[in-house]
Amino acid sequence: MYGFYLNRSSDVHPRHCLELCTKYEQKYALLNSNKCLCTNIQIKPRKTDSWFLPQDNNCTDECQGNYFYSCGNINNSSIYSVYSMQLNCPPGFQNAQDGQRCVHADAIEKTTSFSYAQSYCESVGGMIAKINDVLEIQQLLPKSTLTGGGFGIYSPVSQKTDQVNYFWINRTSDISHRDKTLDISIPKCSLKAPESLDRNCIAARYEKTIIDDAVSYDPCIIESNECSSISAVPVCVDKHLKSDSTFIQLTEVGDGSIVSVNTTIDYSCGDDKDYHLVNGFCYKINVHEITWQEAKSQCERENAALFIPENFEALQLIKLLFLRRQSYTSSGFAHVGVTYDNKNSTIKKYNANNKSSVVTAVEITGPNILCEATFLLHYGQLVSSSILSTKDKERLKNEQIACAYVDVRSEDSDYVSCDDIRCNRSAAVICQKAPITEMRLVVAK
Repeated sequence: MYGFYLNRSSDVHPRHCLELCTKYEQKYALLNSNKCLCTNIQIKPRKTDSWFLPQDNNCTDECQGNYFYSCGNINNSSIYSVYSMQLNCPPGFQNAQDGQRCVHADAIEKTTSFSYAQSYCESVGGMIAKINDVLEIQQLLPKSTLTGGGFGIYSPVSQKTDQVNYFWINRTSDISHRDKTLDISIPKCSLKAPESLDRNCIAARYEKTIIDDAVSYDPCIIESNECSSISAVPVCVDKHLKSDSTFIQLTEVGDGSIVSVNTTIDYSCGDDKDYHLVNGFCYKINVHEITWQEAKSQCERENAALFIPENFEALQLIKLLFLRRQSYTSSGFAHVGVTYDNKNSTIKKYNANNKSSVVTAVEITGPNILCEATFLLHYGQLVSSSILSTKDKERLKNEQIACAYVDVRSEDSDYVSCDDIRCNRSAAVICQKAPITEMRLVVAK
């Protein structure tokens, strides 16, 4: 195990401890105040009932280099905050569940043959994922992707037996990525697999279970032969990364010498101390509530954009930022840099410098997937309301554009709502912008 003391308070940051660990080919960084330990012993995170809560309430001390991160407990030298370096995945890919690969699995892009799935993966700069045991797909994709996430959020529970998601993989017996520390929570289905199997086809479905007269519907994974007839999602991995990682032997050192590492790329949010670097973006939170257009203009004046959660992880991180600041808006809502146009069934994302991009409703994924549904629900209520005048209803029929927001206090909702039809809701402001890249020398002892 390697141990260091970070000399400068501004270096007391998970990224800089990880840079030191990477120099010595160690994967995990442990921080307690300015003490940085590095190890290759795989550390399994402690489970909590809610992602919204910190992984360990004992890690209460803020890092001197960035107070949005914790650095153990200064009153207990045996309690450390644990971090691992995420891969820098190419556009369109995200970190796999095992943290060792980059994965791409787009529910919109389904194919009807294994060869088409291979071609699709090559077209996005990857290759189809090699898997030995069907359960190992959980090392690549999160449970929400396998089971359909929010697609059936409003469906009766009994209909879950009909919900099946199919995936193309490259079934092989050459390798096994089975990580014993990873939570493989979805079991194989008890249902007998069909006799004529397609080895490269996997289905994630729900099974009905009855225990003591209590009925439940639990997800399971099974081999299938229906990917060609129904179509399936190709599971692609970045072809430029190795299939697995080799860890070096654990080593004990500690001679007290001065060491340094020149970070290949470091990130800064500039001179504005209200912006904080989290997960590749600089975020600034203003709990003063204003309208969507006022919030958009405020961020643009700072060469930033309104917060746009491209994935569930980004949305969950923003919730944690509010929690760590222990500051909440009276409404609990924050604006999102998205508008929904019901006439064209599109959402428009507003980036920095007033640039925008348009996405059709069928292409909407992730936290924005319920944008259309939330609009239609609220729009229908307004049009049928006896409170609105005929003139107001006609205006609604002509406009049909709404602004987006998110509930930052809710533990249950991880989706963006697009039902602010008049765009006059007051909510908190979250500005985001790309960080400044720079070289930095981290010095430790």
